[in-house]
Amino acid sequence: MKGLEQKLKKAFKYRIVFSLLLVTVTFVSVCGQALVMSSKPINVSSVNSPDDDYWPTISADNHYFATTVSHRGESVYQATQEDLTIFEKDSVGNWMPDSTLTKPLNTPYNEGSPAFSADGRYLFFVASDRKDGLGSCDIYYVIRHGNCWSQPIHA
Repeated sequence: MKGLEQKLKKAFKYRIVFSLLLVTVTFVSVCGQALVMSSKPINVSSVNSPDDDYWPTISADNHYFATTVSHRGESVYQATQEDLTIFEKDSVGNWMPDSTLTKPLNTPYNEGSPAFSADGRYLFFVASDRKDGLGSCDIYYVIRHGNCWSQPIHA
């Protein structure tokens, strides 16, 4: 039993080290070609909108950036509309809106919570009240084929 406890403690130690490493990597920002540790937040004004922007995610290759945008209603009684906005990095390093991906993802209902797969080929998101959905919120994804993306697929 003592050997098992030691193995569990060792495994737990490795989990802590891995978690700390993951947190450290999360704070790494890409500046040009070199990786630079940044202790101050950087305003990425090219991806901000006049509405509420949240749930940002970036592909592992640093080529795509996605966020949820909450469009406010015209009055406090009107519901907000959440949509995905996808950006692609151009050859100079600026984030440009990728309308070829953004338009097929968004509907009159809510879409949000984007997340790229580790290889950057898949973009997962949550959508509500779609005709092919099974509940009020369902998981969907699109697949990247070169510079093109598939139509949304219900997971």
